[in-house]
Amino acid sequence: MEQSTITTSLSQNLVKNLPGMIYRAVSDRNWNMTFVSNGCYALTGYYPEEILNNASTAYADIIHPEDKVWVWEYFSEELKNKQECNGEYRIINKEGKIIWVREISNGVYSDSGQLLYVEGYITDISEKKDYRQVISTLEAHVNESVLNEKRLKALIDGVPDKLLRIGKTGNCLSYKNENQELVIEADSVRKPHLKEIFPLEIAENFLAYTKNVLRYNNSLRYEYHLAGDHHKLLYYEARFVKSDDNEVVCIIRDISDTIKAKEEIKTAKEFYESIINNVNIDIAVIDEKNRYLLISKSAVKDDNTRDWLIGKTDFDYCRYRNKNIEIAESRTEMYNLVDELKKPIEWIEELSDNSGKKKYFVRTLKPLKGPNGQKYKVGYGVDITALKVIQNELLRREHLLSFSHKLAKVGYWVWYGSNRKHEWSDGIFDILEEDKKHVTPSLTTYLNYIHPDDRESFKKTIKESRKNNSTYSLQYRIITKNGNVKYIKEQSSSSRTDSNSNTYLFGMVQDITEMKTSQDALAHREEHFRAIAESSPIYILELSSDYRITYVNNVNGKKRDEVIGSSVFEAVMPEYHALLRNHIDKVYKYGVVKNLELAVNQALNEWYSVSIGPVKNDAGKVMSVILLAQNITEKKQNEQEKERLIMEINNRYNELMQFNYIVSHNLRSPIANILGMSYILNASTPPEDVRKIFDYIIQSAESIDTLIKDLNDVLTARSPFNEKREEFRLTDIVKEVCNSLEQQIKGSDANIQVEISDEADQLTSIKSYVQSIIHNLVSNAIKYKAPDRDPEIHIKAWKNAENIYIEVSDNGIGIDLEQYGPQIFGLYKRFTSQNEGKGLGLHMTKAQVESLGGSITVESEVNKGCTFKIVL
Repeated sequence: MEQSTITTSLSQNLVKNLPGMIYRAVSDRNWNMTFVSNGCYALTGYYPEEILNNASTAYADIIHPEDKVWVWEYFSEELKNKQECNGEYRIINKEGKIIWVREISNGVYSDSGQLLYVEGYITDISEKKDYRQVISTLEAHVNESVLNEKRLKALIDGVPDKLLRIGKTGNCLSYKNENQELVIEADSVRKPHLKEIFPLEIAENFLAYTKNVLRYNNSLRYEYHLAGDHHKLLYYEARFVKSDDNEVVCIIRDISDTIKAKEEIKTAKEFYESIINNVNIDIAVIDEKNRYLLISKSAVKDDNTRDWLIGKTDFDYCRYRNKNIEIAESRTEMYNLVDELKKPIEWIEELSDNSGKKKYFVRTLKPLKGPNGQKYKVGYGVDITALKVIQNELLRREHLLSFSHKLAKVGYWVWYGSNRKHEWSDGIFDILEEDKKHVTPSLTTYLNYIHPDDRESFKKTIKESRKNNSTYSLQYRIITKNGNVKYIKEQSSSSRTDSNSNTYLFGMVQDITEMKTSQDALAHREEHFRAIAESSPIYILELSSDYRITYVNNVNGKKRDEVIGSSVFEAVMPEYHALLRNHIDKVYKYGVVKNLELAVNQALNEWYSVSIGPVKNDAGKVMSVILLAQNITEKKQNEQEKERLIMEINNRYNELMQFNYIVSHNLRSPIANILGMSYILNASTPPEDVRKIFDYIIQSAESIDTLIKDLNDVLTARSPFNEKREEFRLTDIVKEVCNSLEQQIKGSDANIQVEISDEADQLTSIKSYVQSIIHNLVSNAIKYKAPDRDPEIHIKAWKNAENIYIEVSDNGIGIDLEQYGPQIFGLYKRFTSQNEGKGLGLHMTKAQVESLGGSITVESEVNKGCTFKIVL
C-alpha cells in the first residue's frame, strides 16, 4: 500500500473521524494481512497488531459464518479475472456484535499476471437500517420457490426506492417506481429487457451481477451513474438479492448526496493531509499504549521508515536505528505525565543526527479523545536548534568576525547623528597601528591619519555623502602611527535606523596595501610578458570557443585590429582546417595539450609546428586556448631534401647494381672470346685462321669499347656538376630538335604540334640536357610509330606556382605497361624488335631529368600511343 494511501486513511480516521479500515493481504482463505490501518480497531474491536499476519485473530474468522463461503468464492473469481471486488457482507466484532460492512478491493499483479497481494478498503454500513431490513427479509425468503407478491409489496411499501425483479435472462418487472417511469403491469406478457431500461454497459453489469447472485446465493452491491438534467451526474446504488433460482430482486437507491458528501470529505481530508505533511512542524499521534498511529513527513522524512514506525513505540525505533534507549525512556516519562495530568506539557529535547551534530526541539504533547472515546496523544515538535544556540552562535560569530577582519585587514565604523558619536571596531585600530585605549574615535581623529595629498578629496567625499544621504566608495592613503603608508578602500551605507529609532551611518575600511602592491606587480609582470611575447619569434595566439583570435603577439603585413576577431582558419591552408579544428576541440573538451605540423602559406610553402594548450579558470573549466606556432620551414625543407637524397642514393645503388650486372655479363662474353682466340693463336696456326682470329678479337674489343662508352654516357648524364645553367627559351629548344630530326620527320610524314605557355617558355637550366630530353622523346615517337598511320606528336608545356610541366605524347605503337612498366626506364631495356636500338634512350632521358631535380612518368596503351610527363 502506498504511504500516501495509508496517510489518507489515518488522516480520515483521526482528522475527520470517518471509520474504515485499509488493508493489504495475501490472497488466501484466512485473509493473512500484512498491513492494517488503525481504523481496524473502530471497525472490528481488534488492534492492528492482533490482526496482522493472523497474530492472534485472522480476519477470516470474524466474517459471519453464513457469508464466509460466498465472499471467498466471489472475491476469488473477481480477482482471477482481474476485476474490482465490490461486496457487502457481515462480520462479528470482538464484542460479538454483527456489523454490516462494504468492501472494495483490487488485486496487485506481477508483470507476468500473477496475483501478488490484495489491497482493499472496508467500511461499516450498518446504519442503513431501512434498506437492510428489506434486504434481510428478502434474504430470509431466498429458499422459497415463489415469493408471495402481496407479502413482498407489504415489505417494501415503506421503502422509497425503485425495486426490480430480474430474471436470469435479463427480463425485468417493476414492482415499485415512485416516478412511474418503469412501471410494468404484472400480467403483461412482454417483459422488457434490462437493455431497454438502462444504457448498454449498465445493463450488461446488471445481468452479470444477477448471474453472480444466482450462482453463489449471496447479495451484491453495484454503483453506477446516469446523466440527469443539465448534464448533472446522478449516482445510484443497486443491491442484488436472490429471490429464487430464476430471479433476483434488485433495490435501486439514489446515492448522489452520499457521493457528493464523500467527495467533499475527500477534498477536505486531502486538504488537511496537505497541511499536516507540508507544515514545517513535526506531528505525531500516539495511542494509549504509546504506539505511533500517524507521523508527518517533517518528523520522519524517509517513507519506508515512517511506514514501518506505524504501530511501533519509541523503544522499537531506538532498537531499529541503534539509538540510545534513554531517548525512549525520557519520552515515555512525558507520555505518562500527560496521561496523569490530562493537560498539555512542553519540554526541550536534545538529539544527535547521524553525523553526531546536536539538534534541539521544543516538544508539545496534548491529550486527545477519538470518536469512540479512544485515548490518544498528539505531539508537536519545532526545531529550535538555531534559537537554542543563537547566543553561542552570536558570540562565535563575533569572535570569527573579529578574527576574519584581522586576517582580511578590515574594520568598520558606526556614526550616530543624534549624539555625533563614533564607534570603531578593533580592525580600524589595527590598521592605524594604534592602541584603542589611547585613541578616541571621531572623524577629526581619523583625518589626522589620512595622507596629506588625499585629505581634501576625502573630506569633500564625506561632505557630499552627508549632504545627499548617499553612499560612497573611495580609495586613499593613510600614514600610521609608526609612519607606514597604507592604501585604504572605504565604503559606506546610506542613513539607517536601528530598533530604537536611532539614525546611524555604517562604513567598512579595508587595508588593501598588499593587494595594491600585488596589482602593481601583476601589471608589471603582464607588461614584462607582453614585451617578451611581442619580441618572440614564436607566434602566440589566443582563441575563443568559436575559433576566433582574441590575441596575437606578432602580425606580418596586417594591422593587429584586422587580425583580432578573425577566424584562425583564415591563416591555414584549407586541407589542414579539419585537422586543426579537431585538435582545438579536443583541447577544449579534455583540457589536454595537442601538437601538430601544418602548412600556412601555400605561396611561400611555409610550415609551422603548432602547440595547442588550454587556459583554465579556477574551477578547472577551459575558457580559451593558446596556440604557439614556430616556423619550421627550413627544418621541413631539410627533411624533404634528406628524403630526396635518400631516394637518390637508393636509386644510385640500384643503378650501380645494374651496372655491376651489365659489366659482369655484357663484358664477360667479348672478354671470353678474346681469351679463347688468344689460346688458339700460336706459331703453328695457319695464316688464314690467324686472320679470322684477329677479326674475332677486334670485334670483341669493339664491343667492349662500345659498352664502356655507353656506361660513360650514362654516368655523365648523372653528373651535371660541370654543366653550366643558363637562361633559354623552350620554344628554341623544340625548333632545334625539329631541325636536327628534319629527315626523320619528313620521312615518316610526322605532324608535330607545339603548345608552350609564356610562363613555361623561359627556363633557367642545363640547356644541353633539356635538348637531349626533348630529342630522345621526339625521336622515339617517330621511331616507334604505328605502321598504319602517320605520327601525331604533341609537345605541351605550362607552369604553376611551383613547377614547370612538359608533356610529349604520340599515337605510336605504345608500350604494354602491365608487362614492362617497372623496366621502362631500365638500362639496355628494349620492348620491341621493330627498330634497331640499344635500350639506352629512355634510361638516359630519366637520368638527365633527375639530374635537373625533376621527375618523369609515362602513360601508355598498346597500339594507341604514349604520353611522357616531365615535372621540373
